[in-house]
Amino acid sequence: ELSKVKLLEYKKAMVLYGPPGTGKTYTAMELAKQILVRNIKDIGFKDFNALCKSNIKYLQLHVNYSYENFIAGQVIKDGNIVTQEGFIFKLVEAAQKEVDKVNKENERITSENEKVKPKPFVVILDEMNRVEVSRVFGELFTAIEKRGTQVNLTLPDPDDSNKRLTLTIPENIYFIGTMNEIDFSLEQIDFALRRRFIWELADYDSESLLEIIRYRLEKDSNNQYKSRVGDFINCCDGVNETIENHDLLGEKYHIGHAFFAEITEIIKKIVSEKQTEKQIEKNWYNAKNILWQISILPTLDAYCGTMEHSAMEKFIKDCENKYNGN
Repeated sequence: ELSKVKLLEYKKAMVLYGPPGTGKTYTAMELAKQILVRNIKDIGFKDFNALCKSNIKYLQLHVNYSYENFIAGQVIKDGNIVTQEGFIFKLVEAAQKEVDKVNKENERITSENEKVKPKPFVVILDEMNRVEVSRVFGELFTAIEKRGTQVNLTLPDPDDSNKRLTLTIPENIYFIGTMNEIDFSLEQIDFALRRRFIWELADYDSESLLEIIRYRLEKDSNNQYKSRVGDFINCCDGVNETIENHDLLGEKYHIGHAFFAEITEIIKKIVSEKQTEKQIEKNWYNAKNILWQISILPTLDAYCGTMEHSAMEKFIKDCENKYNGN
């Protein structure tokens, strides 16, 4: 089975989808860094950090984000209506400059093995579910499919009103989108988007939860709580199994491991310097209860929006029992 980064290298466009709190944005950023590392050899740590800042573009999408912001729109300038290019054109310009520079360098190199690749640019489109995808991204889908080929837009060219604006996506631009699965179903997603992106599920993962909690406890010098982590994760698994088996919910309503991992932040706030085994047990119990009240229960309540009251009460109770290890 191919890894996520290899799939991304092949398709150059991927959507990470799944429940909230499953680390989609973090995974997208790590994938972006891996794309840079795999395409650029012998780069120092300091230079790599600088490259990440310049070549990884993060875009937080929201309900008011529009085609005009992303592709292009028209504005009044000096009494005239002119085309104003959006986010994607600034990115294309930088990526194409890199391609042209490398092509020029490679013309002087006779050995194929010594030729260099253009540095990649990676766009993270976070929370794509918050926008009307077809409307915002418009001709981008066609431009992704026909990389290196000009795609005509409906708007006039800002430099020549007699010509139409064109969009060309060079080979060194990668797209990583994230989508919260609760807000959509795959069947409803625009076919243009589904076909041009690889879709990778980012679900609740108990192994990731174990790794996160152990790492944070160690970092915070709270190793005395490590022995309780295994049972806690079994309880978290139980909550998600209850959600998964509910007729009105299912897998896409899993509570992500990031929600459960918040227990380490709560522990950090309530520990004292000297702790007996009894105090450690009490602190863990209190932290678990606080997490339920401030994070898990409100999430479950939100999931129960359309449930009849008695059914909601039973579901919440079932989840609480699992969370408490009953």
